[in-house]
Amino acid sequence: MKNNFRKSIGDVIFILVFIPLAIASIRIVYQKFFEPEKIPDIFGYKMFVVFDDSMDESLEYGDLVITFNEIKDSLKVNSVIAYRNDSDRVTISSKNVNFDKVEGVVVFKIPKLGSILYVICQPFMIIIISCFILLIGEVCIYFAKKIDAKDANMIEKE
Repeated sequence: MKNNFRKSIGDVIFILVFIPLAIASIRIVYQKFFEPEKIPDIFGYKMFVVFDDSMDESLEYGDLVITFNEIKDSLKVNSVIAYRNDSDRVTISSKNVNFDKVEGVVVFKIPKLGSILYVICQPFMIIIISCFILLIGEVCIYFAKKIDAKDANMIEKE
């Protein structure tokens, strides 16, 4: 009974977490490959990291900003938006905005998470994290084999 319940919980977690992540990942890879001039989005949402303190007063260096594609006609006057500036870089501001190059309206920010994600996404850190995950997997396999051997010995003694 407990095993069926655990299996059901595992299936629900798989359906609710891993399948949407896989779909989002496939969408981002598709956009990067077939639309390289566009910033990838997931169902209209885009993520940006703030690397300049002068972008907007409400944002600080290292914040992760999530924007949503908004229809240009529905933009409000003091909305904080992400847009492409004259040098084709994305800027986040509520002032001096070129509405023709809007990438999205800021709907959410997570303080300092952008700095962490930026560091994690560096190639060297990806290699270190991958090795660490592999090491944890190997340790888990080692202990699982030890437990299985111990269980097998107990069964033989009976």
